Amino acid sequence: MMDVLDEYYDLTQAAKRHDPAATADAAVKMADAVDKAVADRKVQDFYAADARREASHLRSYSETVRKATEAPNVEARQSDLDKARAEQTDAHQKVRPARDAYRKCLDNLG
Repeated sequence: MMDVLDEYYDLTQAAKRHDPAATADAAVKMADAVDKAVADRKVQDFYAADARREASHLRSYSETVRKATEAPNVEARQSDLDKARAEQTDAHQKVRPARDAYRKCLDNLG
């Protein structure tokens, strides 16, 4: 039963740090500890079904959190961002001579 309490402590600490990946990992470890406690009969039969159901919920929720924290296709997004930055830089460089000429013209008028 101490394993479950240890894993519960780790889970609460990860949640307090607002670290979703660590919280998901700790939830899975706690679910495993609950399953082990039930299998080792450290939990009375009366609570075994509830414990298994809660362990299942923990695994399900942790999988949902894990999926939400993973950034899909990061390389493609970074490539698109780099391309957009390069295009913006090129556009600024193309406009700069015309902008400078316009400013020079305004300076000569004044």
